[in-house]
Amino acid sequence: MLFPIISRHDMSECTFRNPTNPPGVSAPEVIRLIHRLDTIDRRVRRRVEQQLAKFGDNAVPALCDELDNANAVVREGAVNTLGLIGEPAMDLLIPMLRSDLIRVRYRAAQALGKIGDGKAVPELCRLLDDPDWDVRARVVEALVNIGDRSAVPMLEQKAQEHRWSEYGTYYRSLAKVIAHNASQAGNVRNMPVAAPPPIPEKESLPRPAKGQ
Repeated sequence: MLFPIISRHDMSECTFRNPTNPPGVSAPEVIRLIHRLDTIDRRVRRRVEQQLAKFGDNAVPALCDELDNANAVVREGAVNTLGLIGEPAMDLLIPMLRSDLIRVRYRAAQALGKIGDGKAVPELCRLLDDPDWDVRARVVEALVNIGDRSAVPMLEQKAQEHRWSEYGTYYRSLAKVIAHNASQAGNVRNMPVAAPPPIPEKESLPRPAKGQ
């Protein structure tokens, strides 16, 4: 099942986050760099994303305008840049987890994992049922990187839902890893964190039977 595109209207609150940049108004340099995101050269795109991220909050309104760009490459570049900007972009990235494009969900999860804010955990956990294996793998990586204990009960619930499949065992093990790592946070001895278990191989995600 694919999710609907997040429309520009759904992002209306985001465009007012920075009072010095009204909706649709950004420095010419930001607009110029955004246009340069439209390239098949990944190395060029990465450099442009890094340059855009240096504008911080000042780039957010223009990047918000690109989240529903018809060009998937530009939209993906906007998501990546918002991830580099960090916490100020959280309110934009979380809705992008509901994009109909696999690679946008993938990149949004990746960016949120880099930011490391526990506010993203509930929506990330919802994507544990994503139909795409690569998105699920990126969500797991993000949850481990964030290391927020709030993910544990959600993972235990997923383990119960999929208790008749290998995913049930997997989610239960993942919950234990995150709980362990959260308990080590701030440990003065810098104890190594536990690695997540390998995600089951690429296959159709099993769905719980009715009544389970």
